Amino acid sequence: MKFYIRGGIGDLLQHYEFIKDNLDKEYLVHMHFKNARSIFDQIGAFNCLFYEFDDAISLSEQANSIFKDFIDNNKDTVYETPRSFYCDFDFGQEANLNASNLVNSFKTKNPIIGIHPFRSDFANSVYSSYNLPAKIISSNLIKRIMNKQNNYLIFGSEKELLNYGLQETENVKFVSFQNILHSLSVVKHCSYLIGLDSCFKSMSSMQKIKTLCIIGDFNDAIRDAMFIKRYEEDGIMKVLRINKQENEDKIINFIKQNS
Repeated sequence: MKFYIRGGIGDLLQHYEFIKDNLDKEYLVHMHFKNARSIFDQIGAFNCLFYEFDDAISLSEQANSIFKDFIDNNKDTVYETPRSFYCDFDFGQEANLNASNLVNSFKTKNPIIGIHPFRSDFANSVYSSYNLPAKIISSNLIKRIMNKQNNYLIFGSEKELLNYGLQETENVKFVSFQNILHSLSVVKHCSYLIGLDSCFKSMSSMQKIKTLCIIGDFNDAIRDAMFIKRYEEDGIMKVLRINKQENEDKIINFIKQNS
């Protein structure tokens, strides 16, 4: 018996509870996140086979190959790994300490707003196929919604943040730990989170933290069923669907109306 995991870190978060309770199971890990092995090692699930994909084409081709190898050829039983829509995450003492130290570095104890303005390379490849821009939440947009009454955490990799056009200040901090689980732990300290369709909005919504999510206005049955609809229905997530004609003012109005 094997369990199949496909997608990105957001998918892994929804599988996290089952994996933690079933560390002895064998997992076929099919992800576009390049450091997936390190996360499974940290969780304590060592009986894994890893497959990487970059875009929708390689995802489909590899999935067909994986199922052929393990179901058709070996006659194994392969199950989709069960998901949880909500979970209490604890990624360990070091992750918790790093998160606490970062949020305690703010000079003033104001409400904390998390912002994740980036997507994965895989998500950007999907958006490109719909002729939608990779950068929707620009640095200029963030500057327009910031104020002195709140503290802000900007999530992203060091490379993304270096070239983004923002600087850290007394009430603006960057979150770019090398271990993404440490960055995700910081989400638990946010009053609410503004994000795109990425693992950070999955982390906030699974923690029942108010989430403002900006996604492309196109049909994606898996995205909507697994990561959007349930949280909208439960009143945790507010969603703005955009197309290439959307302008910055509309996004800002959406954020202001729902924050």
